[in-house]
Amino acid sequence: MLGNGLRRLSIKPILLWASRYYPSIFLNLVYKALSIVSSLTRFISRRGDVHLQRTRDILPTVIDRATSPALGDIALERCEGGHLPSESPGRTTERKRTKTRELELESELRDARRQLVATTNEVQAQQRSKAALETLLSEARTTQEQLLASLSAKTIELKQAQAYQSMVDDIPDDDVVKDVRLVNSFISQIAPNIADDFEPSCGTQQQQDAADEALTRLQDMTAVHQELERMLRGHNHSYESTLAQTALQVAMAGYFHRLASPWSTWTGERTPLLREIYAGIRNHESQSVLGKWRTMAFTHLRSGGHDHTDDINRAVSELLDLLRDVLLACRIGGAQEETRYYIQQQYGGELKDVVVRALELRRIIGERVVSRDLDVVLAPSSSFDPGEVEDEWASPRDRGGLTSSGQAVFCTTGLGLVKEEHRSGSAGGGEGYRVYKVILVKPKVVLESAIEGLIAGLEAHTDADA
Repeated sequence: MLGNGLRRLSIKPILLWASRYYPSIFLNLVYKALSIVSSLTRFISRRGDVHLQRTRDILPTVIDRATSPALGDIALERCEGGHLPSESPGRTTERKRTKTRELELESELRDARRQLVATTNEVQAQQRSKAALETLLSEARTTQEQLLASLSAKTIELKQAQAYQSMVDDIPDDDVVKDVRLVNSFISQIAPNIADDFEPSCGTQQQQDAADEALTRLQDMTAVHQELERMLRGHNHSYESTLAQTALQVAMAGYFHRLASPWSTWTGERTPLLREIYAGIRNHESQSVLGKWRTMAFTHLRSGGHDHTDDINRAVSELLDLLRDVLLACRIGGAQEETRYYIQQQYGGELKDVVVRALELRRIIGERVVSRDLDVVLAPSSSFDPGEVEDEWASPRDRGGLTSSGQAVFCTTGLGLVKEEHRSGSAGGGEGYRVYKVILVKPKVVLESAIEGLIAGLEAHTDADA
């Protein structure tokens, strides 16, 4: 019965405890428990079955005490303290190796973690350094681009400055003289032709208002002076067209002077300001600087909105109006538009050619000549000076003008050309600049004495007719 009771006892708690703690301690306790059971069996066998039930009640309590955690802890303490039997040497060595390996792995893990942290910090530092280098590289590229742009701009400026400093003119004086004489030749040829064409109709205009209006427009343009206007108004030109021819020459000479001289206001009101500035710096700069400044100023002035074709058309139109008004002042018959249309049909092509030549003269004198100053001029004074002007009506025996010297000049009928050179120093070797003036083409003039003789002939013919 006792054996059956022991077989029914569960040894699971004992096995669990043994797997958890040292087996040697458990075996020792089991041996003791079996000894107790054996003693109890002998006791029961002697006493009988009376005490069987009591044994069954005591046995679980004994086993529970033997398998309790507290008892296991006590046993473990005793084992560690050397009170219980130790494990086998092989298992102890294995546990030590395992423990050692665990410690090594833990050490390697800690080292790996420290290395990972160090590597992470190093990567982050390299990334920060890379970002800083990229920023520096971007700034360097921006600076390089700015420097290249500045270098390109400076290169362009240097080339322009070199072109400005090396600017020389390739226009000889003879070419300019030829152009001025060509304009004068046109004036001296076309004026008598137009006067001859309208000579039969001069003085036939019955309406004085048309002549008065034409004279007013001529006064506004200052094309002819007042004395010539009075002569045009007061004489019949159907008998002699010389006075009308002279008026046409005077009007065309004045107009082509405005057209060919770069210092005139024909292209705009800014020219007087340029001339004032130019005159202000003449005493402080050399001729090369003056010429370069002038050429640049007039080049930019012309490129500021002036179209060459428009300038030509405008000049031709103004010239046709001017010639028409001179003829109307001579009281020719016919309507104003008919007179203008006739001149345009008969002389329009020639007028355009000479206008183109005069505008080209303006561009050459103002924009291309650097080493000296050239300008188209009219008669400079009211008295005749054979060194400065030329008497158009002088006799072949007096082409030098000696007999006419000192006489009063009545009007200018042809253009002159003057060259001025600005040189440093004076004749005595002093400092500063002097202007050396040379007349290349003398302006053509008509003397008052010649006009008076012409008027006297007209009046005598008028009296004879009367």
